[in-house]
Amino acid sequence: MGNWFGCCGNAQDDDYWNVTHRKIGSDNPDWMSKLQNPDRLSLAGISIPGTHDTMARTTFFQCAWCQSLSLPDQLLTGIRYLDLRCRYYRNDLLIYHGCCYQDSSLRGCLLEMKTFLRTENSRNECLLVRVKRDDDVHDGNPRLENREFCELFRLILGQVNDEENNLFWLEENIPTLDVARGKIVILRNFDRQPEDEVPLGIPYGTLRIEDNYAQNSYSQRFEYTRNHLLLAQEENNLPDLFLTHSSAVICKMCPPRESARRLNPMLYNFINEQGGRLGIIAMDYPGPGLIKRIIQNNLFS
Repeated sequence: MGNWFGCCGNAQDDDYWNVTHRKIGSDNPDWMSKLQNPDRLSLAGISIPGTHDTMARTTFFQCAWCQSLSLPDQLLTGIRYLDLRCRYYRNDLLIYHGCCYQDSSLRGCLLEMKTFLRTENSRNECLLVRVKRDDDVHDGNPRLENREFCELFRLILGQVNDEENNLFWLEENIPTLDVARGKIVILRNFDRQPEDEVPLGIPYGTLRIEDNYAQNSYSQRFEYTRNHLLLAQEENNLPDLFLTHSSAVICKMCPPRESARRLNPMLYNFINEQGGRLGIIAMDYPGPGLIKRIIQNNLFS
């Protein structure tokens, strides 16, 4: 990224946030394979590091970047929740952040995830992937009907799936870890036809979600994050899948990198004092220390 973000100062602590590269020795390619009681452990009971706007890192407008690491590098560092925003274009679903095309497609992202899950070290991992339909902004492309969008989505999954047809979890219930191993668990953030009886993933709206990103101060923003994480711990016996965002928009002049520089240390320090289920935490520019600390909030065999 160079020195484009002059407002970010010199506080480049890569324990908290990532700038341009994956830190040597920080990989966690197989951490899920070591969790206790996978046959009884619901995915809702795991503390899972994730990225918000996973692919927002390639547009010319760097103020719209939310990550610095490539998708394969994110997976190697231990990220297991991915956030993909799709828009229809010429019989394909491309990845966007707002109006900015991210030089990637849903098919391409899923293929990279498949490669990760089929490697020896990572075959017992699973990935939770939010697929959001994000084509409400008028850009001259025709907007597909729900039925057409679902058909295209199924077509892309079929093109990516393996010969055993075993890569995707498309049921609407939350599986246990042993059932989800080696799979991409789809969190469906788009509508499907009411009469369509074939599931297309866990409905995103059934998650317990915190995403109050627009606040007046970083401390105010973090209070929402903190309270939701505490709720996830207090309601540890419930089957709900919690998703907490740590991203923020404090002012139009502060890019996501600046918000991550401020908020990620707060998040790290808070998690360092906690124990128990946190659910999914979706972050901008998460550093290896922060990712590791979330992973360590689980019980290992």
